[in-house]
Amino acid sequence: MSELGRLLREAREAKKLSLADVESVTRIRQKYLEALESGEYASLPGGAVARGLLRIYATYLGLDSATALEMYKKEGGDIGAAVEIAEPGKPRLVDYRPLEVELSDTAPRFTWLRWVVALLLVAVAAAVIWWLTNSGVIKNPLAAFRPTPTHTATATATPTVWRVTA
Repeated sequence: MSELGRLLREAREAKKLSLADVESVTRIRQKYLEALESGEYASLPGGAVARGLLRIYATYLGLDSATALEMYKKEGGDIGAAVEIAEPGKPRLVDYRPLEVELSDTAPRFTWLRWVVALLLVAVAAAVIWWLTNSGVIKNPLAAFRPTPTHTATATATPTVWRVTA
């Protein structure tokens, strides 16, 4: 067991915490916590990720994270980058650099054509509707939107008597 691992385990046990308790608060998986406590640094993710996990774990336990990182470095923990940058001409497993893309300021062609086609379609639709209503194919296109009367007016046989008072 490493000196760093012993220090982390003793601090955790002094607070009476299980690895599951630490995982639920720090969101560091138990397998990585166990690897830190047992000194199996090869099973940790490399580079800054491992150092970040150690920093979070040490801070949560109330330990000095700078001291813990120094101990990690002395015990042979990974101190380099997680993904090595390959030399020019050598293949890389993962390339996180942005692609070199040439950008242009020109607008796409024929954007006006889309507007012309859309306006023509609207004009054709309006002309078809006008022709259908004026030729009598459609009798009253707005009849569906008019309210239907509920009462009809009827004429009565009784004359209305008008009285004039002076």
